[in-house]
Amino acid sequence: MNKMNKLLRCVPYVLVGIIHLFAWVQILAGANEPGLRHYLALLLLAINGVLYFKKHQQALILTALILVLSSLNLIELYTYTGWYSWFVRLGGWEVSLPGLQWKSVGLLLLYALMTGRYWVNKYMDKKYGKLETSEQDVNGTSL
Repeated sequence: MNKMNKLLRCVPYVLVGIIHLFAWVQILAGANEPGLRHYLALLLLAINGVLYFKKHQQALILTALILVLSSLNLIELYTYTGWYSWFVRLGGWEVSLPGLQWKSVGLLLLYALMTGRYWVNKYMDKKYGKLETSEQDVNGTSL
């Protein structure tokens, strides 16, 4: 079951990789000119792919970082980006809040749903120590 859980935690990275690969296919077909944010996303995804085979926990953290950066429109995962920004009036000043890419926010929520239990278990193991698991259930019968 551990390998299955590990594969499920890779799903957000695979989705992001497919989305960015599709963006590069469109870019190479002439739909758009690549910018610095496209190249930065490509570099981060390549590093992340190597990390998934070397250090899984750091790769999960980098996946979350990629999704946060994409949500804040600092890197481009998509060919065309639609982002929204709100303005807040503070006294006489009008302050612009950071723009959000809602597709990336949705992927970030999917990432949180798929890896949340893993991070909670990691935190609990660190705080309280690993629990001993036995081959018997509460009633004393063998599993």
